[in-house]
Amino acid sequence: MNFFEKQSEIVQLPKLNRQAILKVISKTVLSLSLLAIATSSFKVPHAQAKAVAAAAAPVEHLHVGQKIANFLRSFGKKGGLAASFLRPAIVVNGAFMLAWSPFLFFRHLNIISKVEGRKVAAKKTKFDVMIWRITGLWVAFVGLTCLFVTDVPNGFWSSRWGFSSPEALEVVWSPLAYLLLTTHTIETWVKYDAGALSDAKANIFLAGISLVALLLP
Repeated sequence: MNFFEKQSEIVQLPKLNRQAILKVISKTVLSLSLLAIATSSFKVPHAQAKAVAAAAAPVEHLHVGQKIANFLRSFGKKGGLAASFLRPAIVVNGAFMLAWSPFLFFRHLNIISKVEGRKVAAKKTKFDVMIWRITGLWVAFVGLTCLFVTDVPNGFWSSRWGFSSPEALEVVWSPLAYLLLTTHTIETWVKYDAGALSDAKANIFLAGISLVALLLP
């Protein structure tokens, strides 16, 4: 092995290390995702039981702890923060996807050029462009859906569609977070299988905050 080959190996080592780190992170996210999904069946009946018990309970005067809990729940309406970690996690997902969708729709050839080169990008057909633009539309739809169910910006959607507050749609936050987590995890695997795991950093981050929001009480 000559001097130049040794130098080439030395230069490539950091890239291999980054790939190995991303592989470990993606496998960890996948394992935790499966764990969270598996335990979801136990959480939902428990939540339903609590709701039934609360509905059947007689009306009582609130003690200090209950007053504090109610204040934290109402803080999301007044200050733009939700008592649950689910709302900000979904908002971050929605904002990122809505911001990313125009690049998929309008700037897809630039993305292809950076990944596969200009010659490959120049050979793309109208059908290829159609696929990228359809993908961009659906990414925008998911982003808007996330913002709609969390009523972000505050009051923008509720004032136009007739629901009272972000908490009016709180029942869909947990299922939506599971769907986001599952989708990001699968997309991470798809990119890994295509040898493009380094392009899954955003998916790993967005899946991670969704997972954290689901696991936290």
